[in-house]
Amino acid sequence: MINAITKCLCSIAIAAMLASCGGNSPASVNDDIKMQTELAAKQGLIFSYPRQNQAEFNTSAPIVLRFTSAIDDANPEDLITLRDAQGATVAYSIKSVGTGLGLVLTPTQPLSPAAEYSLEVSDRPTDCDTTATEDCKLTLADGAMNSITINFSTRALHEGSPGEVVKDADFTVQRMIPDGTDVTMPVLDFATFRIQFNQPIDRNTVNYGTAATDISLKDAAGTLVDATVIIGDSYLTLDPNVDLTPGEEYTISLSSAIGSVYGYSLTATEFTITPQDSVSRSSLVLELESGSDSNLTGDPINLIPLDLVLLGSNEIQTSGNLGAELAHLPTFPDTGPLRIKKGALIAGSSIELKVGGEVPLGFDSGDVSLHFISDATGYMIANPYSDLDEAPRQIVLFMDIALTAANPRASGAVTQNIMHLELVGTAIVEDGRFNINAVSMAEIRVLGAEDTNSLLTFNMRSYHDLHNAPDIEDTTAPTVHAWVEDDVPGIYRPGDAIVLHFSEPLDMASIVAGESLILTDTTDSTAVSFRFYQHGSALVLQPDSPLESGHTYSTAFNGVTDAAGNSVASPSQALEVPEFVEVDPQSPVILSIYPGYPCVLVDSDL
Repeated sequence: MINAITKCLCSIAIAAMLASCGGNSPASVNDDIKMQTELAAKQGLIFSYPRQNQAEFNTSAPIVLRFTSAIDDANPEDLITLRDAQGATVAYSIKSVGTGLGLVLTPTQPLSPAAEYSLEVSDRPTDCDTTATEDCKLTLADGAMNSITINFSTRALHEGSPGEVVKDADFTVQRMIPDGTDVTMPVLDFATFRIQFNQPIDRNTVNYGTAATDISLKDAAGTLVDATVIIGDSYLTLDPNVDLTPGEEYTISLSSAIGSVYGYSLTATEFTITPQDSVSRSSLVLELESGSDSNLTGDPINLIPLDLVLLGSNEIQTSGNLGAELAHLPTFPDTGPLRIKKGALIAGSSIELKVGGEVPLGFDSGDVSLHFISDATGYMIANPYSDLDEAPRQIVLFMDIALTAANPRASGAVTQNIMHLELVGTAIVEDGRFNINAVSMAEIRVLGAEDTNSLLTFNMRSYHDLHNAPDIEDTTAPTVHAWVEDDVPGIYRPGDAIVLHFSEPLDMASIVAGESLILTDTTDSTAVSFRFYQHGSALVLQPDSPLESGHTYSTAFNGVTDAAGNSVASPSQALEVPEFVEVDPQSPVILSIYPGYPCVLVDSDL
């Protein structure tokens, strides 16, 4: 397998090395001059974040550029212009990284949501001397680069008032990844489909595999494909639980019964796709290391920064091993599809918990980990900016991850899903190791109250000896870490959801309400119907009817597993809803006043 990758990505580099072995004959000198001339003519970008035509770009993310050779211009910002859709320039600060080969542009203000932007690199200033064209271009060590414009669009707000979030009353599908129309992202038999909407989705209106199916994936015979649906904000992931049949036509249908959280009905949509055969797949293990800086951003690799008002500045150092599958590269020489299966784990360090970053809470989060809750799918695309032999491939990787904390006391403050995370980076073989450098921006919510945007700078490398790579098999059973009834007995009220925090995310495909997961009213010995969803490692059960006061309830697991197939190792959980006690009517009482000082209030009854 590594021979296939090496042959695919390194053959040109080997040819270039052989070409450099000529002697000092006049022919060799002429060849050198010709090579230098050709090299100078090919100077320019080899990487950008955002990538060309990227959608859903985070409004707080920096722009990252990397060039074929070091930048010679003392003021490259004079030749790089960021514009909004109206053509107005957007101010930014600039930083040189990666031994002068890269630039990081940080807009001075967050970009506007749901807006289009363009980045003009090597732009010609209006006062440029047109008689000296080299002065009008961004100068690199090996020559001046030609102009290029990168177009991209930002993500919409995911919460707020309808006026802030909804730009159009029509609730529509924005795109599906992959959809079979983009030749750089073909649909394969191991595809996972990520569907993005223009408004946040009301999860209670989405059903799959029921008599009243609102979303479905069906084969040519009309048979429903076994699949898992994951929803978060305006993102929906449809992850088939089995590989699709190559060459067979499938239809993904989304009905108008699906609604947004603002009450709008979806414009019914269908996608028809025919997956291609991934043929003989190759496997490799990718290692996440630490201790060096990214050549893309200049930041420490595999480090997740957290800059919070509530908890101060923190960081999560990630590590571990990821198993990846690659489609048959000779069959897909220009797209290199790959998959990281759900259940993969990126281990992380703990977060020190301090109020305002100053006052210790007396405990930390325990190890914070990133779990893949669906199959991550990606592509190693031929470099879109450069045809230089040594130019790396562009890698695009889409993933859904769950953030979890090992300390049960911190689980509720940290656990969450991060949906449709799009990593953009470079892929190349260096020193005999398959090397991926990738960048993305993740919005992380802490304590359910504060959002922070964290720039993710990942580096993943294959092992030199693939046959002796570490075993990444998961044999640990998930357990119930915490739930409210344990800490505060009798706190449940009619209408409350039941929330159980697990040691890791569960495999949603293993959960069937009323079968593998049972909720029972033990007072009446009756089964309770409910809907459920997972948020990070928290499983949320929402009864169809409010719980009864004075009744006791229990949950039971029968075949619920994690993604590796390990069954839940937890006993039944019991809870009690307190009796409803009628008291004499009481007028409202002031509990606190701000600004002010707590004191006894005179005539407190209103």
